[in-house]
Amino acid sequence: MAAIFREIEIIWEGKTHRITPTMRLFNQIEQTISLSGLVHRLSTGNPPLSHLATVIGEMLRFDGVKVTDERIYQELMLGGPEAIGELTQQVVLAIFPQSEPKQSQKKKTRTKSPTSNSTGG
Repeated sequence: MAAIFREIEIIWEGKTHRITPTMRLFNQIEQTISLSGLVHRLSTGNPPLSHLATVIGEMLRFDGVKVTDERIYQELMLGGPEAIGELTQQVVLAIFPQSEPKQSQKKKTRTKSPTSNSTGG
């Protein structure tokens, strides 16, 4: 079975981390941060940088990196708009699941119910 969520890349301290999120990771994140609230605020141009730092921190720790949210926040603030934009894009890509392949969708739509061939006897 294919992964539901996209693999993302976060470059941290010169190393590229390829992370494929899981529901377990998202549940862990949502113990502190609402992902839907974060996406909404990002889409309105009002990014909560402390929340973004927390989400990125959880993702990096999920990949085995020893890092604090404070350190990530510091990097966001010192890295400027480019750093914020790139990390925001990766977080948004990670949050939204991929669509099912078109072939799987066609199989589902062709399935008939057991009563569709009855003659009404």
